[in-house]
Amino acid sequence: MYSNIEEVTEGGTEDSAEDGTEDSAEVKLAQEKLSALIEFCNTPKSRKEMQDFCGIKSDEYFRKNIVNPMLVHGYIKMTIPDKPSSGKQKYVRV
Repeated sequence: MYSNIEEVTEGGTEDSAEDGTEDSAEVKLAQEKLSALIEFCNTPKSRKEMQDFCGIKSDEYFRKNIVNPMLVHGYIKMTIPDKPSSGKQKYVRV
């Protein structure tokens, strides 16, 4: 179902961090871990639950490099799309 996962994980250019630009479409998570995270989101999960599942401590890193790219690629969607910063926001597999 997610045949293009490999294309958006663990790649990209290292220059992007150095020149201040970001590749927001790249999910910075190993393919196996990304697949497991997508499955984990079969039921709505908070960002914190997803982050704990992945074992990532930095909120900012997780949001910018995992959650946002997953939203862009359509792997997950927000349960409250009109209020993206809501404390009640959860994410569910598409």
